[in-house]
Amino acid sequence: MEREEESLEFSESQVLNPTKELGVEEELFEREKWGNEDVNEEEMESRSIMFFDSESESEIELSDTDIGVKVKEGTFSKRKRKGGVQDPEREEWREKRSLSKGKGKRRGEKRESHKPRGLVYWILRWPVLVFVGFIVGLEFTLYVLVRWFVVVYEAMLIHDPLSSEDSSNPLFQMIVFPLRYLRNPPPTPQTYRQWKERAIRADETLGNSAWKKIDENPFYDSSLVSSITNSLNDHLTFLSTLIGENGSNGSKSGKGLERSDHIHRFLHDLVASCKHNIGGIENQQLYSYSYYGTKYVVEEFIETVVDSIEHVVESEEIENKPTLFRKLSKTYGKTALCLSGGASFGYYHLGVVKCLLENGVLPKIISGTSAGALISSFICVRTDDELKGLLTPDLYERFQANDEPIFTVLKRFFNQGVMFDISVWEQKLRKHITKGDTTFLEAYESTGRIFNISVAAEEKYSPPYFLNYKTTPNVVIWSAVLASAAVPGILPSIELRIKNPKTGQIETFKTIGGKWRDGVLRADIPFTGLKQLFNVSYTIVSQVNPHVVPFFYENRGSGGSPTLHRKGKGWRGGFVASMLEDFLKLDLRKWIQLLHNLNLLPRIFGQDWSMVFLQNFAGNVTIVPEFKFRDYLYTISDPDYNGMRHYIRNGEKKTWPKLCMITNRMKIEQALEKALEKYPLK
Repeated sequence: MEREEESLEFSESQVLNPTKELGVEEELFEREKWGNEDVNEEEMESRSIMFFDSESESEIELSDTDIGVKVKEGTFSKRKRKGGVQDPEREEWREKRSLSKGKGKRRGEKRESHKPRGLVYWILRWPVLVFVGFIVGLEFTLYVLVRWFVVVYEAMLIHDPLSSEDSSNPLFQMIVFPLRYLRNPPPTPQTYRQWKERAIRADETLGNSAWKKIDENPFYDSSLVSSITNSLNDHLTFLSTLIGENGSNGSKSGKGLERSDHIHRFLHDLVASCKHNIGGIENQQLYSYSYYGTKYVVEEFIETVVDSIEHVVESEEIENKPTLFRKLSKTYGKTALCLSGGASFGYYHLGVVKCLLENGVLPKIISGTSAGALISSFICVRTDDELKGLLTPDLYERFQANDEPIFTVLKRFFNQGVMFDISVWEQKLRKHITKGDTTFLEAYESTGRIFNISVAAEEKYSPPYFLNYKTTPNVVIWSAVLASAAVPGILPSIELRIKNPKTGQIETFKTIGGKWRDGVLRADIPFTGLKQLFNVSYTIVSQVNPHVVPFFYENRGSGGSPTLHRKGKGWRGGFVASMLEDFLKLDLRKWIQLLHNLNLLPRIFGQDWSMVFLQNFAGNVTIVPEFKFRDYLYTISDPDYNGMRHYIRNGEKKTWPKLCMITNRMKIEQALEKALEKYPLK
């Protein structure tokens, strides 16, 4: 019964219109046409909608009467409402609306305006906007100066133990041996293995290894983690000992407990341990005081939980394993990789994906927006074996969308309001990226990856739409990528396309209607959709938005990257610099929020751009590449061979410090996935 209840948990949009997002069979396309074509009553009564439940791998049949649809003489009949008094004005509105449906706005018809009114607003709007703009510009200038000071301070006065074996001060080296320093700059690790060896050595030199041995820490509950670890180890030792005794039925117990009691308590502790962030063990601060690894008690806990799951898999005494593993997986949650937008900076995502893939921790749930949608579409239509041979600098040949002369681009922009021809992008996507007209459902069935794209509606207050194999299974991926990349002024907003499973023809997705544009404008990282549909409780965000990256500043260090000030115990750049950075950043956000709330910003290209700055752009793990100023000069340019090598290499290097956090998270999740593969829920 619990299984059936889980399979019927749908999002709000699915409940409002089930034919819109859940249909997989070809009846979905026929229903789209019924609104425009005459269908006789006998044909309508013989039809039903087949809903596909991906969790239970079963179909649910709903007749037309179940969803309240009835056709007579080519039109939809009015739905009868139970109870209540009929409102004459509402009935008049319904009748007028049905008569004018599809005719568009008639001459003389009033259209409601959402613009604020009032004389004071009209007088003060632009003066307030200019004043706030001046404050924002001034604070942003000060913010840039503070960040430059921190960069110079860390580069000139503080030794980075990962960049060189020499522990001397960089400024001393440059003053005493300037030629030698310029000719032979400090070497950097070229592979993850080299980085790991140097990180472990740096921890030993700086005393971080001693920090790992101390269990107590204010960032997590060490006593809870230790007690669960010890309890699981005791149960595993007891159960393994009895298994080793020939034919023992558990009558011998050194602790006076029967074997069944031990198994019961063991499973109770296992269920308690497989919870998201139990005891705070996923707190990033636990990884910010060392270059590699974390507290030994945390690593011991994770390894013990994995051993416990493997013991349950191999044990012949524990029954109902599919239900148990399903429950453990649900309480632990899933991990998702989220690739942000960022124009040409999106190629950094390739290095992140390559690093995760080579180390066996690439999540199956991947989300992409704008440039991230382009990269994630390339990843999600290919298996691991296919990707391992493709993620090289030669990949630049597949990503050549902006190959038109600059004069052609400018001419199109002044004539049409967009810079690029969307039909050319469509052809290149189908040929090089998405394997033709692959749909979300087809990608999932062929690779096992759950691909998600976030798009935004043209209307100001419409919520973003979340596309994947559950909500829009037959939408072709290339149309979703184009919609997510349709930045105003770059590409025009488009209608989604859907593949008819009966004929294979590509048709317009009429069910949700409207045109769609770049998801970064509303939801760069779709946290809510991932959690509701796929139980995602942990997100790995590769953040490359050029307007967001400069504001990422970990004043106390981040996972695998302790602050260099006072050997990881101080503030990045010193306390004063960290204080100014935090104050300016928060104050800038305050002023932008004020402009948004008072509706003071003009709508450029019909879009409210304040939300581009007011979203949550960080995840549980956030990987941010190291931008160079020259990178901003090629924001909408395609890379050559050397450029692609730079993007991939930089993306890999920035992922290395985060691998320990990600690996520790994925160990338990992957153990549960293997258990579910062996004992699937029927």
